[in-house]
Amino acid sequence: MLVREVTGSEEAVLAEALSDPDSCNSGAVIVQLSGRLATTEVFNACQTVVRLNPGLRSTVLEVSNGYVLRASDARYSDLDFEVLDVECAPGSELRVAREWFRSHAPRRWDLSSHPPIYFRLLRHGIERRSVIFGVHHIGFDGRSKEILRDHFERALQSRVNSISPDHDQVSAAELNWLRGTDPTPPPDTIEAFASSLLRAGLLDVQPLLLPTEPSGAPDARGSCRSTGDETLDQSLAMRIIALARRTNVSIFGVLLAGLVRQLSYYGNESLVVLVTADSRAASRQIGMQVNLVPVLIRIAAKRRGEGSTPFLDAARDAAGQIGTRRSIPMHKLVRALRAQAARDVSMNLGSFGLSYPRIPASVMSRIGHLELAWDYFVPNLERAIRHTLQVKRSNEQLTARLDFVDARDARTATKIFSDWQLSLTELALNQSAT
Repeated sequence: MLVREVTGSEEAVLAEALSDPDSCNSGAVIVQLSGRLATTEVFNACQTVVRLNPGLRSTVLEVSNGYVLRASDARYSDLDFEVLDVECAPGSELRVAREWFRSHAPRRWDLSSHPPIYFRLLRHGIERRSVIFGVHHIGFDGRSKEILRDHFERALQSRVNSISPDHDQVSAAELNWLRGTDPTPPPDTIEAFASSLLRAGLLDVQPLLLPTEPSGAPDARGSCRSTGDETLDQSLAMRIIALARRTNVSIFGVLLAGLVRQLSYYGNESLVVLVTADSRAASRQIGMQVNLVPVLIRIAAKRRGEGSTPFLDAARDAAGQIGTRRSIPMHKLVRALRAQAARDVSMNLGSFGLSYPRIPASVMSRIGHLELAWDYFVPNLERAIRHTLQVKRSNEQLTARLDFVDARDARTATKIFSDWQLSLTELALNQSAT
């Protein structure tokens, strides 16, 4: 058995789980399999993924000075793998698999006894299957999806059902996992970031003004909702990419500028955008290396039709903040803010979320006669942030949706999502004219 301390990113997710036992910070990756394939081949490929990634066979153990992760031996790891018959019409597999995940995924996840992954093989019909990789975010982030695909596909390509990964591969993966800590910055760095946020006016941030009010009965705690995936108009996507190149603002920056521009039209003069960012240099191992970075943006409310430069400048400044502060665990920052401000600051920190991982929304691949369609854009189960804009790029296409927690926000989310696309269009057009 291997044991190591939790990293800063893992500690942040663990702190959330411990503070709210009913929360389940988890999601899924889904792959559609079309073609002849034995169940044992799928099982062994899943087992290979777990053996090559010790974090996926680890559980949390409380010790005197905090928490550690303990990974079971690669040779004896139990696999939470089930096969289920979920028939559906050809072409509906992805929708059915997503619905199955949302309906059956655990609402609680005991990290002390259950590793951060489970596998469900759904049989939809002859030579049509879906594999759901259900993951808790303490052991899995957006960057991990491509690594999961690589390990799973390499295992299928071998087609050697009963053979484990090479011993040297497993040993190297275990050594990498043991070394793979991302030490928390010293306390004075965290204190300095907290002080800078307070000096910039964090406590003056008001509840976000939105275009409509929630309607309907209060929502019971449940899974995250979304507006549904939508591929942005091709001409708009091309304008966004061109604008990013011309103004030396990343695509993420342009997306953020469009969001800030739209929220300012609703009357917001300051807001905090929570941005997902790699907390350290990414390794070639599945794990949690993503952190939430709060970015405070102050900008006077604008009227539609005014110039776009202030929004792009704000986005450029925000990107700089993310780059220097990505390694500060969110929960430790909140603790420092609470101590310095002598009050609860949580209401000032969750204005809006923006996620733009550097992986595509979906990937198609082939292994012999077997076709694989990977879905990397499955909505997560639960969010602490009321609204989170999710965007992914596949070649020259941008796919987006707006996740929201409360069902009463459905009409509001649809309006914000539509307005954001309009804001991006105007942003690109206005900047093209200058």
